[in-house]
Amino acid sequence: MNIWAFVVKYEGNFDVSTHLTKKGALLVAVRDILEYLGVYEGYFRDEEHEASEPPWKDEQLAEMSSKQLSTVYQKWSEKTWDHFNYESEVIRTTVQG
Repeated sequence: MNIWAFVVKYEGNFDVSTHLTKKGALLVAVRDILEYLGVYEGYFRDEEHEASEPPWKDEQLAEMSSKQLSTVYQKWSEKTWDHFNYESEVIRTTVQG
């Protein structure tokens, strides 16, 4: 059975969550990055800055397809590339019986 995993390494510690759908894993991944970056606590300088960034509001993300969420995840993830204490990935794997 195929499942999706969100893997994150933060300050040397690993965490993994598993999901039955790619969309579920991507939603958790985007929210984790948003929390890490502080988006929920005043990340944006002003409305113009917010408008120039990828979607971040839960209601917007929940309405997106997996393909759209993949793009949003990639864009937010790019903002962490020079942060050496945070890395994340969404991967497909299988349950072994």
